[in-house]
Amino acid sequence: MSLARYAKRRDENEPEIVEGLRQCGFQVRRLDLSDLLVRRRSDGHLWVIEIDGITRHRRRKPAQLKLIEEWQIPRVKTLREALSVCGVSCGS
Repeated sequence: MSLARYAKRRDENEPEIVEGLRQCGFQVRRLDLSDLLVRRRSDGHLWVIEIDGITRHRRRKPAQLKLIEEWQIPRVKTLREALSVCGVSCGS
């Protein structure tokens, strides 16, 4: 259950990145404050990843920007970049 009043707007490239990560053996959860929580099943390593849209740039709330900056959350636009964050080179 989410406390959000309205559905979060997602980036247009997010479904491709999520599906690609899953095909490479990762578990993926979509988050509200940042975009994705990614877990490698084999060893339990976790990553928080922010997805930047390719064609449009959505406005981020101040709390999101603060989280991205303070936690140095990597921002990606492609599956290849997301896999690189997770230390994997799986077909993209």
